[in-house]
Amino acid sequence: MEDSIKHKVLIIDDHVVMREVVADILAFEDYEVFMLECTVKAMNVLEDKGISLLLLDVNLPGESGYDFILRMKKNEACKDIPVIFMTGLDNIDDKIYGFELGAVDYIVKPFHRMDVLMRVKAHLKLVEIHKKQKNKLQQISKAHTAQMKKPEDLPRARFGIFFESLEEAGGDFYDVIELEQVGSYAYFIADISGHDIATSYVMPAVRPLLLELLKGKEEFLIRLKRFNLSVCEFLPSGKFITAQLLIVNRSEGRAELVNMGHTPLIYLKSGDKAEVIECPGDILGIHPDPKFGFKEFKINPYDRFVMYSDGLLESYESRRVWTERLELFRDKVAELAVDDVKVLGQRLVSSMVNENDISDDIVVISIEV
Repeated sequence: MEDSIKHKVLIIDDHVVMREVVADILAFEDYEVFMLECTVKAMNVLEDKGISLLLLDVNLPGESGYDFILRMKKNEACKDIPVIFMTGLDNIDDKIYGFELGAVDYIVKPFHRMDVLMRVKAHLKLVEIHKKQKNKLQQISKAHTAQMKKPEDLPRARFGIFFESLEEAGGDFYDVIELEQVGSYAYFIADISGHDIATSYVMPAVRPLLLELLKGKEEFLIRLKRFNLSVCEFLPSGKFITAQLLIVNRSEGRAELVNMGHTPLIYLKSGDKAEVIECPGDILGIHPDPKFGFKEFKINPYDRFVMYSDGLLESYESRRVWTERLELFRDKVAELAVDDVKVLGQRLVSSMVNENDISDDIVVISIEV
Protein backbone atom coordinates (compact mmCIF):
# COMPACT_ATOMS: atom_id res chain seq x y z
CA MET A 1 0.00 0.00 0.00
CA GLU A 2 1.05 3.64 -0.58
CA ASP A 3 3.52 4.93 2.02
CA SER A 4 3.25 1.54 3.77
CA ILE A 5 0.22 2.74 5.76
CA LYS A 6 -1.68 -0.16 7.27
CA HIS A 7 -5.15 1.14 7.92
CA LYS A 8 -7.32 -0.14 10.74
CA VAL A 9 -11.02 -0.61 10.14
CA LEU A 10 -13.67 -1.28 12.77
CA ILE A 11 -16.85 -3.14 11.78
CA ILE A 12 -19.86 -2.92 14.10
CA ASP A 13 -22.72 -5.25 13.10
CA ASP A 14 -24.85 -7.55 15.24
CA HIS A 15 -24.91 -10.28 12.55
CA VAL A 16 -21.79 -12.45 12.80
CA VAL A 17 -22.04 -13.60 9.18
CA MET A 18 -22.22 -10.01 7.95
CA ARG A 19 -19.17 -9.07 10.02
CA GLU A 20 -17.18 -12.00 8.64
CA VAL A 21 -18.19 -11.28 5.04
CA VAL A 22 -17.11 -7.65 5.26
CA ALA A 23 -13.89 -8.62 7.06
CA ASP A 24 -13.03 -11.07 4.26
CA ILE A 25 -13.59 -8.35 1.64
CA LEU A 26 -11.30 -5.94 3.48
CA ALA A 27 -8.64 -8.63 3.97
CA PHE A 28 -8.09 -8.45 0.22
CA GLU A 29 -6.42 -5.06 0.78
CA ASP A 30 -4.57 -6.21 3.90
CA TYR A 31 -6.42 -3.85 6.21
CA GLU A 32 -6.27 -4.63 9.93
CA VAL A 33 -9.88 -5.37 10.88
CA PHE A 34 -11.59 -5.20 14.27
CA MET A 35 -15.15 -6.44 14.83
CA LEU A 36 -17.85 -5.74 17.42
CA GLU A 37 -21.49 -6.81 17.66
CA CYS A 38 -22.66 -3.65 19.44
CA THR A 39 -21.38 -0.22 20.49
CA VAL A 40 -20.73 -0.95 24.19
CA LYS A 41 -16.94 -1.17 23.74
CA ALA A 42 -16.77 0.76 20.50
CA MET A 43 -15.50 4.08 21.84
CA ASN A 44 -12.61 2.39 23.64
CA VAL A 45 -11.62 0.50 20.48
CA LEU A 46 -11.77 3.67 18.39
CA GLU A 47 -9.51 5.50 20.84
CA ASP A 48 -7.08 2.71 21.74
CA LYS A 49 -6.55 1.03 18.37
CA GLY A 50 -6.09 4.10 16.19
CA ILE A 51 -9.01 3.23 13.91
CA SER A 52 -8.92 4.87 10.46
CA LEU A 53 -12.51 4.08 9.38
CA LEU A 54 -15.72 2.82 10.97
CA LEU A 55 -18.27 0.62 9.18
CA LEU A 56 -21.39 0.97 11.30
CA ASP A 57 -24.69 -0.88 11.12
CA VAL A 58 -27.72 1.32 11.73
CA ASN A 59 -29.98 -1.19 13.51
CA LEU A 60 -28.06 -2.51 16.48
CA PRO A 61 -29.15 -4.00 19.82
CA GLY A 62 -29.20 -1.33 22.51
CA GLU A 63 -27.69 1.84 21.11
CA SER A 64 -28.46 2.35 17.41
CA GLY A 65 -25.87 3.40 14.87
CA TYR A 66 -27.51 6.81 14.67
CA ASP A 67 -27.25 7.31 18.43
CA PHE A 68 -23.66 6.14 18.50
CA ILE A 69 -22.43 8.51 15.81
CA LEU A 70 -24.00 11.40 17.74
CA ARG A 71 -22.01 10.38 20.81
CA MET A 72 -18.88 9.74 18.78
CA LYS A 73 -18.88 13.20 17.18
CA LYS A 74 -18.78 14.76 20.64
CA ASN A 75 -15.60 12.86 21.51
CA GLU A 76 -12.49 14.88 20.60
CA ALA A 77 -10.40 11.73 20.07
CA CYS A 78 -12.89 10.11 17.67
CA LYS A 79 -14.92 12.84 16.01
CA ASP A 80 -12.81 12.98 12.84
CA ILE A 81 -12.91 9.23 12.12
CA PRO A 82 -15.01 8.75 8.97
CA VAL A 83 -18.15 6.63 9.36
CA ILE A 84 -19.81 4.58 6.62
CA PHE A 85 -23.26 3.32 7.52
CA MET A 86 -24.20 -0.24 6.53
CA THR A 87 -27.95 -0.68 6.36
CA GLY A 88 -30.84 -2.35 4.62
CA LEU A 89 -32.68 0.99 4.67
CA ASP A 90 -32.56 2.34 1.15
CA ASN A 91 -34.86 5.36 1.25
CA ILE A 92 -33.56 8.86 0.73
CA ASP A 93 -34.76 10.24 4.08
CA ASP A 94 -32.68 7.69 6.02
CA LYS A 95 -29.61 8.51 3.94
CA ILE A 96 -30.04 12.25 4.40
CA TYR A 97 -30.44 11.78 8.14
CA GLY A 98 -27.25 9.73 8.29
CA PHE A 99 -25.29 12.36 6.39
CA GLU A 100 -26.66 15.08 8.67
CA LEU A 101 -25.34 13.14 11.67
CA GLY A 102 -21.86 13.10 10.14
CA ALA A 103 -21.60 9.92 8.06
CA VAL A 104 -19.44 10.15 4.94
CA ASP A 105 -21.13 7.36 2.94
CA TYR A 106 -23.74 4.58 2.86
CA ILE A 107 -23.45 0.91 1.92
CA VAL A 108 -26.86 -0.64 1.33
CA LYS A 109 -27.37 -4.33 2.09
CA PRO A 110 -27.22 -6.62 0.20
CA PHE A 111 -24.03 -5.24 -1.34
CA HIS A 112 -21.48 -6.21 -3.94
CA ARG A 113 -17.95 -6.88 -2.66
CA MET A 114 -16.38 -4.40 -5.10
CA ASP A 115 -18.82 -1.70 -4.01
CA VAL A 116 -17.68 -2.15 -0.41
CA LEU A 117 -14.02 -2.26 -1.35
CA MET A 118 -14.08 0.80 -3.61
CA ARG A 119 -15.97 2.93 -1.09
CA VAL A 120 -13.64 1.96 1.74
CA LYS A 121 -10.53 2.56 -0.38
CA ALA A 122 -11.81 5.97 -1.48
CA HIS A 123 -12.46 7.19 2.04
CA LEU A 124 -9.19 5.81 3.40
CA LYS A 125 -7.40 7.67 0.62
CA LEU A 126 -9.10 10.84 1.83
CA VAL A 127 -7.91 10.01 5.35
CA GLU A 128 -4.34 9.82 4.07
CA ILE A 129 -4.63 13.12 2.21
CA HIS A 130 -6.15 14.82 5.25
CA LYS A 131 -3.42 13.47 7.54
CA LYS A 132 -0.64 14.65 5.23
CA GLN A 133 -2.19 18.10 4.92
CA LYS A 134 -2.70 18.31 8.68
CA ASN A 135 0.95 17.38 9.32
CA LYS A 136 2.11 19.96 6.79
CA LEU A 137 -0.05 22.66 8.34
CA GLN A 138 1.22 21.76 11.82
CA GLN A 139 4.80 22.21 10.60
CA ILE A 140 3.93 25.57 9.06
CA SER A 141 2.09 26.62 12.22
CA LYS A 142 5.05 25.67 14.44
CA ALA A 143 7.42 27.62 12.20
CA HIS A 144 5.18 30.71 12.33
CA THR A 145 4.73 30.48 16.09
CA ALA A 146 8.48 30.16 16.60
CA GLN A 147 8.98 33.47 14.75
CA MET A 148 6.51 35.36 16.94
CA LYS A 149 8.11 37.42 19.68
CA LYS A 150 7.74 36.33 23.30
CA PRO A 151 7.87 38.69 26.32
CA GLU A 152 11.26 37.27 27.32
CA ASP A 153 12.64 38.15 23.88
CA LEU A 154 11.94 41.86 24.40
CA PRO A 155 11.63 42.49 28.16
CA ARG A 156 11.75 46.28 27.74
CA ALA A 157 8.67 46.13 25.50
CA ARG A 158 6.70 45.26 28.66
CA PHE A 159 4.01 43.10 27.12
CA GLY A 160 2.20 39.82 27.64
CA ILE A 161 0.75 37.55 25.01
CA PHE A 162 -2.00 34.97 24.77
CA PHE A 163 -2.08 33.13 21.45
CA GLU A 164 -4.25 30.14 20.58
CA SER A 165 -4.98 28.89 17.08
CA LEU A 166 -8.26 27.05 16.59
CA GLU A 167 -6.91 24.98 13.71
CA GLU A 168 -3.52 24.14 12.21
CA ALA A 169 -4.03 26.81 9.55
CA GLY A 170 -4.79 29.69 11.87
CA GLY A 171 -5.53 33.17 10.57
CA ASP A 172 -4.34 35.32 13.49
CA PHE A 173 -0.88 36.85 13.64
CA TYR A 174 1.01 39.27 15.86
CA ASP A 175 4.45 40.86 16.12
CA VAL A 176 6.37 43.14 18.47
CA ILE A 177 9.22 45.17 16.99
CA GLU A 178 11.82 47.36 18.66
CA LEU A 179 12.19 50.68 16.84
CA GLU A 180 15.27 52.87 16.43
CA GLN A 181 14.18 55.54 18.90
CA VAL A 182 15.00 54.59 22.48
CA GLY A 183 11.98 53.26 24.36
CA SER A 184 9.86 52.88 21.22
CA TYR A 185 8.15 49.65 20.25
CA ALA A 186 5.58 48.71 17.65
CA TYR A 187 2.84 46.20 18.49
CA PHE A 188 0.99 44.65 15.56
CA ILE A 189 -2.00 42.32 15.46
CA ALA A 190 -3.71 40.95 12.35
CA ASP A 191 -6.52 38.58 11.45
CA ILE A 192 -6.33 36.98 8.01
CA SER A 193 -9.67 35.71 6.71
CA GLY A 194 -10.01 31.94 6.45
CA HIS A 195 -8.37 28.88 8.00
CA ASP A 196 -6.85 27.10 5.04
CA ILE A 197 -3.38 26.40 3.70
CA ALA A 198 -3.42 29.63 1.66
CA THR A 199 -3.86 31.57 4.92
CA SER A 200 -0.77 29.88 6.37
CA TYR A 201 1.42 31.26 3.62
CA VAL A 202 0.16 34.83 4.06
CA MET A 203 1.56 35.35 7.55
CA PRO A 204 5.29 34.97 6.74
CA ALA A 205 4.87 37.41 3.85
CA VAL A 206 3.41 40.11 6.12
CA ARG A 207 6.36 40.44 8.50
CA PRO A 208 9.00 41.77 6.06
CA LEU A 209 6.44 44.25 4.75
CA LEU A 210 5.73 45.34 8.32
CA LEU A 211 9.45 45.90 8.97
CA GLU A 212 9.67 48.01 5.81
CA LEU A 213 6.66 50.03 6.95
CA LEU A 214 8.14 50.72 10.38
CA LYS A 215 11.77 51.30 9.51
CA GLY A 216 11.57 53.02 6.14
CA LYS A 217 12.71 56.61 5.63
CA GLU A 218 9.81 57.97 3.58
CA GLU A 219 6.78 59.71 5.04
CA PHE A 220 4.74 57.24 7.09
CA LEU A 221 1.54 57.64 5.03
CA ILE A 222 3.44 56.82 1.83
CA ARG A 223 4.92 53.71 3.44
CA LEU A 224 1.50 52.68 4.74
CA LYS A 225 -0.04 53.00 1.29
CA ARG A 226 2.76 50.89 -0.21
CA PHE A 227 2.26 48.34 2.57
CA ASN A 228 -1.42 47.97 1.59
CA LEU A 229 -0.62 47.74 -2.15
CA SER A 230 1.91 44.97 -1.47
CA VAL A 231 -0.69 43.09 0.58
CA CYS A 232 -3.20 43.48 -2.27
CA GLU A 233 -0.72 41.92 -4.68
CA PHE A 234 0.09 38.72 -2.77
CA LEU A 235 -3.25 38.03 -1.01
CA PRO A 236 -5.14 35.11 -2.60
CA SER A 237 -8.44 35.97 -4.21
CA GLY A 238 -11.22 36.45 -1.65
CA LYS A 239 -8.83 36.99 1.27
CA PHE A 240 -8.46 40.14 3.34
CA ILE A 241 -6.71 41.25 6.53
CA THR A 242 -7.92 43.27 9.48
CA ALA A 243 -5.06 44.73 11.48
CA GLN A 244 -4.05 47.18 14.16
CA LEU A 245 -0.69 48.87 14.74
CA LEU A 246 0.19 50.58 18.01
CA ILE A 247 3.48 52.49 18.32
CA VAL A 248 4.39 53.29 21.92
CA ASN A 249 7.10 55.88 22.50
CA ARG A 250 7.85 55.70 26.21
CA SER A 251 10.65 58.29 26.16
CA GLU A 252 8.35 60.98 24.69
CA GLY A 253 5.17 59.82 26.46
CA ARG A 254 3.01 59.36 23.38
CA ALA A 255 1.36 56.59 21.39
CA GLU A 256 0.15 56.35 17.80
CA LEU A 257 -2.61 54.02 16.66
CA VAL A 258 -3.38 52.87 13.13
CA ASN A 259 -6.53 50.81 12.71
CA MET A 260 -7.19 48.76 9.57
CA GLY A 261 -10.68 47.37 10.05
CA HIS A 262 -9.76 45.71 13.36
CA THR A 263 -11.47 45.56 16.74
CA PRO A 264 -11.13 48.72 18.89
CA LEU A 265 -8.18 49.19 21.22
CA ILE A 266 -8.80 49.12 24.98
CA TYR A 267 -6.89 51.84 26.85
CA LEU A 268 -6.60 51.77 30.64
CA LYS A 269 -5.14 54.95 32.08
CA SER A 270 -3.28 54.46 35.34
CA GLY A 271 -5.75 54.95 38.21
CA ASP A 272 -8.64 55.58 35.83
CA LYS A 273 -11.36 53.67 34.00
CA ALA A 274 -10.74 51.64 30.87
CA GLU A 275 -11.99 53.14 27.63
CA VAL A 276 -12.68 51.85 24.15
CA ILE A 277 -10.61 53.69 21.53
CA GLU A 278 -12.82 53.86 18.48
CA CYS A 279 -10.67 54.43 15.42
CA PRO A 280 -12.54 53.07 12.36
CA GLY A 281 -10.54 52.24 9.25
CA ASP A 282 -10.72 50.17 6.07
CA ILE A 283 -9.39 46.61 5.93
CA LEU A 284 -6.13 45.64 4.25
CA GLY A 285 -5.76 44.01 0.88
CA ILE A 286 -9.04 45.00 -0.79
CA HIS A 287 -8.87 48.61 -1.98
CA PRO A 288 -5.78 50.27 -3.49
CA ASP A 289 -6.46 53.54 -1.65
CA PRO A 290 -8.06 52.71 1.71
CA LYS A 291 -8.87 55.14 4.50
CA PHE A 292 -7.24 53.90 7.68
CA GLY A 293 -8.04 55.15 11.16
CA PHE A 294 -5.38 57.24 12.97
CA LYS A 295 -5.18 58.44 16.55
CA GLU A 296 -2.38 59.93 18.63
CA PHE A 297 -2.51 60.46 22.38
CA LYS A 298 -0.33 61.17 25.39
CA ILE A 299 0.55 58.31 27.72
CA ASN A 300 1.85 58.02 31.26
CA PRO A 301 3.80 55.38 33.16
CA TYR A 302 1.72 52.31 34.09
CA ASP A 303 -0.97 53.04 31.51
CA ARG A 304 -2.07 49.86 29.75
CA PHE A 305 -3.33 48.85 26.33
CA VAL A 306 -5.06 45.65 25.24
CA MET A 307 -5.09 44.57 21.60
CA TYR A 308 -7.13 41.49 20.71
CA SER A 309 -8.69 39.49 17.90
CA ASP A 310 -12.45 39.19 17.49
CA GLY A 311 -12.31 35.48 18.39
CA LEU A 312 -12.00 36.53 22.03
CA LEU A 313 -15.49 38.04 22.09
CA GLU A 314 -17.55 36.23 19.47
CA SER A 315 -18.93 32.77 18.91
CA TYR A 316 -20.51 31.31 15.79
CA GLU A 317 -22.34 28.62 17.75
CA SER A 318 -23.84 31.08 20.24
CA ARG A 319 -24.37 33.61 17.43
CA ARG A 320 -22.48 36.29 19.32
CA VAL A 321 -20.68 39.08 17.50
CA TRP A 322 -17.81 40.89 19.17
CA THR A 323 -19.66 44.22 19.40
CA GLU A 324 -22.22 42.70 21.80
CA ARG A 325 -19.57 42.00 24.45
CA LEU A 326 -17.23 44.94 23.98
CA GLU A 327 -18.40 46.88 27.03
CA LEU A 328 -18.17 43.77 29.21
CA PHE A 329 -14.62 43.21 27.96
CA ARG A 330 -13.67 46.83 28.67
CA ASP A 331 -14.88 46.44 32.26
CA LYS A 332 -12.96 43.16 32.64
CA VAL A 333 -9.76 44.93 31.60
CA ALA A 334 -10.30 47.48 34.37
CA GLU A 335 -11.24 44.79 36.89
CA LEU A 336 -8.08 42.79 36.21
CA ALA A 337 -5.78 45.81 36.12
CA VAL A 338 -3.89 44.64 39.20
CA ASP A 339 -2.66 41.55 37.36
CA ASP A 340 0.87 41.32 36.00
CA VAL A 341 0.75 42.48 32.39
CA LYS A 342 2.41 39.22 31.31
CA VAL A 343 -0.54 37.13 32.52
CA LEU A 344 -3.30 39.65 31.86
CA GLY A 345 -4.14 38.11 28.48
CA GLN A 346 -4.61 34.65 29.97
CA ARG A 347 -6.79 36.05 32.75
CA LEU A 348 -8.95 37.96 30.27
CA VAL A 349 -9.43 34.87 28.12
CA SER A 350 -10.36 32.79 31.17
CA SER A 351 -12.94 35.36 32.24
CA MET A 352 -14.47 35.90 28.79
CA VAL A 353 -14.33 32.55 27.00
CA ASN A 354 -16.03 29.22 27.60
CA GLU A 355 -13.50 26.64 26.36
CA ASN A 356 -16.34 24.65 24.79
CA ASP A 357 -17.52 27.66 22.80
CA ILE A 358 -14.32 28.76 21.04
CA SER A 359 -15.02 29.27 17.34
CA ASP A 360 -12.01 31.27 16.13
CA ASP A 361 -8.34 31.97 16.80
CA ILE A 362 -7.63 34.13 19.84
CA VAL A 363 -4.80 36.64 20.29
CA VAL A 364 -4.51 39.07 23.19
CA ILE A 365 -1.58 41.48 23.53
CA SER A 366 -1.42 43.30 26.88
CA ILE A 367 0.98 46.24 27.03
CA GLU A 368 2.18 48.39 29.95
CA VAL A 369 3.72 51.81 29.51
